[in-house]
Amino acid sequence: MNLPSKNEIQNIRSLTSIITSYWNSQSLYAAVDLGLFDYIKNEITFDDLVKQLDFNKKTVVMLLKILTKYELITHSNQNLKLTKKGELLTSDHPFSMVPATYVFCTNHYLAWLNVTDALITSQEVFSKTHTQKFFPWLLSNEVAKNYYYNALNLYALIDYLPIMPSLELGSTIIDIGCGKMGLLQLLKYHYPDKKYLGYDLPELKNYEQTGIEFHGGYFFKDQIPNADTIILSRILHDWDDSDSSIILQNCILALNPKGNIIIIEAPISENLDHNWGATLDINMRVMIGGSERNTLEFNELFLRGECFSKLIDERVINIDCAVFRIFIIIC
Repeated sequence: MNLPSKNEIQNIRSLTSIITSYWNSQSLYAAVDLGLFDYIKNEITFDDLVKQLDFNKKTVVMLLKILTKYELITHSNQNLKLTKKGELLTSDHPFSMVPATYVFCTNHYLAWLNVTDALITSQEVFSKTHTQKFFPWLLSNEVAKNYYYNALNLYALIDYLPIMPSLELGSTIIDIGCGKMGLLQLLKYHYPDKKYLGYDLPELKNYEQTGIEFHGGYFFKDQIPNADTIILSRILHDWDDSDSSIILQNCILALNPKGNIIIIEAPISENLDHNWGATLDINMRVMIGGSERNTLEFNELFLRGECFSKLIDERVINIDCAVFRIFIIIC
């Protein structure tokens, strides 16, 4: 009889953990979808939770084991209480991760079932499960749209906070693809004496924030309002070089004299051992048919248009496991 070695047993267990990792995220999604964290946030007894959910006790225990495993709840004498991490999964927390849970555990999850086709064809596969491509589908689905832009707004706050001291801004700043204006709110907090404009699809006008002007339009064809500083933050990775060049050229046309374009991206490395962003790269392919660029590819993109005089600066910002690069361009 052929038996696995000790090392092979360890590898089998390790691979099994990877293969079944969606069990954890989907269990967490179920807990969020059932409102468990909202029920527990003020502390509750096990029996009262069972009554609220109207489930049998065994089912409730199944879910509570997952929440305990990931240190989302504590329990003592039948009393259940959220940890600080668990509080982030309540619906009314100021930094709630409920939107992100819905985004990544529902429509993204379903799209990933066709990941093989995405890799073979280099095309998006979101439309295979949702009948439309991602952004048209998103704009036609109000609930999904709110979840998506709320999730992006949260990540904007946590990702871009360390970047704030590295920005050199003109008097008037416009953020292209501003969403719920998380980046602009951060900028306004750190640099209150500037004028701030947000530019995004007209369908997002209801996300307008106090003290920030919203301008609706389509950056491939509509005129972008003039500004001294134009910010493209994690926008170009959604588009191929041809479309990205159009976006950049339209930004150039909107730039005031002596203005600058600030491009914030997180380029991937060609080094196989530097694997930050590997799954994010595949997610871009699955969802919209795109992919992340490396630094060389970004520089080649910037030099495609004759209007660019040069890339005047490039700054590297390390944020936990991610490495953000700020490209500053003048015309």
